[in-house]
Parts: sequence; C-alpha cells; structure tokens
Amino acid sequence: GIRISVEDNGIGIENTEAILKNKDLLKKGQAGVGISNIKGRLMKYYGAEFYLDSKINEGTKVYFTLPVQDVN
Repeated sequence: GIRISVEDNGIGIENTEAILKNKDLLKKGQAGVGISNIKGRLMKYYGAEFYLDSKINEGTKVYFTLPVQDVN
C-alpha cells in the first residue's frame, strides 16, 4: 500500500482512543473531531488503515495506508 503521513508540532491530543474509536466528539467538545471524521471516510471509501500518534505539548502524527489495486 501507499503510506501517507501528516504531522504537526501543536498541543497534541489527549484522548486519541476516542478518536480512533469514532466516539461522538462533537457532543463532548473535544479536539480531534476532524481527524475522526477523515479517518471514518478513509476507511469506508478506500479501505485505509489509520494510525494516530500524539504527545501532549509535542504534536500529533496521523498516518494512513491506502491499498494498491492491480489494474491488470
């Protein structure tokens, strides 16, 4: 597959488990709503594997792997 990653040096995300489990973050007012939304779409439409690594006050790295299909 093709692995794509994006990272920042922001404040980090405290509750990465909620994001990875697609909890209802909007109602809880937590960070990571956009990441959770994108994760769901990547998995649903492309069968992507999704990973998240975050450290408070150091930043977050999001990476996902898209499957490669043989066109032959």
